Amino acid sequence: MRLPEMIVSSFFRKGKEKCWNTLKDSGKFEEPLKFLGNSEILSDHFFAIIQKFFCRLYGYNIKNIDVVRFKVFQIKHSRQKKIPDLASLPPCQLVLCYHSMKAIAVAYIWK
Repeated sequence: MRLPEMIVSSFFRKGKEKCWNTLKDSGKFEEPLKFLGNSEILSDHFFAIIQKFFCRLYGYNIKNIDVVRFKVFQIKHSRQKKIPDLASLPPCQLVLCYHSMKAIAVAYIWK
């Protein structure tokens, strides 16, 4: 089986530039991400860091992506007075976990 040249995964309306700026501005995510790919296992500690990063990416300084997802849903629902496009919400914790495991596996293979 041949691996694809590039595997790109993104989140709805969150481009690579926004992710990069969030990573640079905070300063506390760079050090843990250096170790991405050293192991093929997603540890609880590393997943907590990933959750904090994605909470920051969506504009919240909290630790739980599910709370951010609910807050974004509330804001969009109150503005639009209808159910918002669910693709515009942050991923739930389980989906973020799967994306993280995929990223770790790819980084481990490349490293």
